[in-house]
Amino acid sequence: MNKVLLAGFFMVLLLQSCFRSKECDPNKICDTNKPDSSWVNIQFSATKYGIGVPFIIYNGDAEDELVVLRDTAFTDKLSYYLPISERYSVKAVYLINTTANTTRVTAYDGGKLRLEKSWNCDERCYSAPDLNLDCRLLE
Repeated sequence: MNKVLLAGFFMVLLLQSCFRSKECDPNKICDTNKPDSSWVNIQFSATKYGIGVPFIIYNGDAEDELVVLRDTAFTDKLSYYLPISERYSVKAVYLINTTANTTRVTAYDGGKLRLEKSWNCDERCYSAPDLNLDCRLLE
């Protein structure tokens, strides 16, 4: 019976060491509040062509057509504060005028807005890094 209790005690210690860091840095910033949203930053080539760039942000893949919002970019970077733990996709449409005709070019990008967790000084720390999406046209 004592061997079973002793084995159980060591098993609990072993499992606890897997999940918590023994490091403690009191100078490290630790946000113990779990965020529910973070920034999605989208880059465009709007000022290069001097035109507005209509775009759509989708929840999931663009093919799923679950529209979060529609907007037009008149600057090269826009940011939106959106819920984390979701995948987002952006579709940007450029209408480029040449002397002969108008060319339609579509740019796509996507990624997941993630929640990161860590331990510091026996406190659970949370962060939600920005998601950077690139819908610029290639040179």
